[in-house]
Amino acid sequence: AEVVQIRCGRLTTDFCIGQVVVRVDQEQLVAAAGKKAAGKAVHVTEYVVFQRVVSDPSSPWSIYGKLAVPQWDK
Repeated sequence: AEVVQIRCGRLTTDFCIGQVVVRVDQEQLVAAAGKKAAGKAVHVTEYVVFQRVVSDPSSPWSIYGKLAVPQWDK
């Protein structure tokens, strides 16, 4: 995994959020439904967005969403 972007924004005077985009490269097993085969390993690249309320020290990091893989990264 690799951090590709870090952003922080202040929405009000006392409310700030932080976002981190992480590129995840992994091999995933893909199997057809109803087949007894073990599956085929496929390379997958995902961009996962994590978000946290920075102004709240007890706020946990959570997955905010995923981004589409950019054309230049295919």
